[in-house]
Amino acid sequence: MTNGARIADEQITASSELDDKSLAKYGRYGCWCPSWEDEQPWLQVNFSRMVTISKIKTQGRPDADEWVKSYELHYSSDNAATFEAHKDVLGDVQTYIGNKNRDTHATNGVTPVIYTQFIRIRPKTWNDHVGLRVEFRGCNGVNYCLNNPCLNSGACVMYTNGFGCSCPSDYTGNACQTYITPPPTLPPTTSSGTTLPPTTSSGTTLPPTTSSGTTLPPTTPSGTTLPPTTPSGTTLSPPSALQTTQSNIGGTTQTNLDTGPTNPLTTTSSGITGSTSVPTGSVSTTMGYASIAGFALNPIPAQEFGQSFSVGWVMTAGTNVTVAIAYNGIPCCNAIALSNTGGQCDCLISVPGLFDPDGVVNISAVASNLVSSVPAYIQIEVLKTITQVSFTMLTTYSDFGTGVEGRGSQKNIFPAEYPVIRSA
Repeated sequence: MTNGARIADEQITASSELDDKSLAKYGRYGCWCPSWEDEQPWLQVNFSRMVTISKIKTQGRPDADEWVKSYELHYSSDNAATFEAHKDVLGDVQTYIGNKNRDTHATNGVTPVIYTQFIRIRPKTWNDHVGLRVEFRGCNGVNYCLNNPCLNSGACVMYTNGFGCSCPSDYTGNACQTYITPPPTLPPTTSSGTTLPPTTSSGTTLPPTTSSGTTLPPTTPSGTTLPPTTPSGTTLSPPSALQTTQSNIGGTTQTNLDTGPTNPLTTTSSGITGSTSVPTGSVSTTMGYASIAGFALNPIPAQEFGQSFSVGWVMTAGTNVTVAIAYNGIPCCNAIALSNTGGQCDCLISVPGLFDPDGVVNISAVASNLVSSVPAYIQIEVLKTITQVSFTMLTTYSDFGTGVEGRGSQKNIFPAEYPVIRSA
């Protein structure tokens, strides 16, 4: 924003301007202030090309106690014809925490990241009057969701270093690639619990079948197998033994074919002679995927409130692996198409209040591909900035000389000659 060579003054516009010293173009290095009558102010930036916005920094008015305390981000996907509010991963409009005074920077990560050419800051609350200086961080033209990598009608959600997928109810996985098998449908039963035979849509009773779908012959109530019948009800006779005639030079020989037990199934190889039996118990594998092994998160030192940090991991085996990282249950970054290697991605934390009250946050990760899924977890200690704290120093020994009587029941309390107070 402060670089006039990249963003010209005319690319920065606003809903209104208070005076010549508070123009929209001053929102990057001076201060933009809307008119007092403007009840829904906004400051807009046209980047002149598609960009990915991942972070925003704001300040108040440098010469007066005026600053923005909270705001929303709105962006346009149709050349500034319409704007829509930026939403969090849960689908709610994201409200960002702004400044607490005129000078201190307030930095927020944008999660999911915004891919746009036009963006507006809409102040929601402010101190006295809107006074705004702003800076955006991001990069040019990276849109991880452009070709929608999510399968099976999943919705793509962009993050700083990758994407996530919001899957339909019957699919799961990092790319919505895994179908959730529904529970089996039980056959109808009578009020006493007896299973009823299946029927067609017209009500005709279907013959019983095995689990593989083979139709079973009809039986009597006592279990005796009934002979097969034609559709008209005529009972069919069992077939007689088949015969073949083999011609020989010296005459004709009648040979009965035994219809005994079926021989083991074989397949003829493509060689000159011999046959090859079909193997049993073979293992099915997915082409291009190897199971994940040795996946673990690297330790992370203590972090300050509201800061972004890198999450790294190691992995000894696995191909076409996606690693998704969550911060206290909220997705913050991921990496895709990894193979048997370590890596890292940056978590951008936009809401400091997501830190646990006990000063510890939970980092969870899942490494997955089509054949395996491995979770990992670590915790990070949170550093808190302490301000306006006073310490009173009490000495346990002072040399005031001899024969000096102290205070208290034991006469051993002596007032310090120069009490010490330290502020931090």
